[in-house]
Amino acid sequence: MGELCVKEDTLNNHKKGPLLSDWFIDGHKGDLMNKFKRAVMWVALALIILLILLSVFGAFVGSDRAKNFFNSLPLAVYWLAFMLLLIVAIAVFRRMVRVQQVK
Repeated sequence: MGELCVKEDTLNNHKKGPLLSDWFIDGHKGDLMNKFKRAVMWVALALIILLILLSVFGAFVGSDRAKNFFNSLPLAVYWLAFMLLLIVAIAVFRRMVRVQQVK
């Protein structure tokens, strides 16, 4: 019963206007999410550029050395980080993944 009174008070306060603390919390949360999205995009760009450079390097070292290089432990960590970043990007940028229905 006490919670109901608190919710009614909160609703009444929002009718007058949002509280300063609500605005700060919501604004701060959105700011952190925007920074996180920007960081995801920059890290993705860096990993893609690194992949391009590694591919160019692999093209000039010969097939056997390139095979050993791309199957090494450091590159396995790179591939794992790249896949995790793709999964995070799909979760963070949900609106870009939507498939439009044909009517």
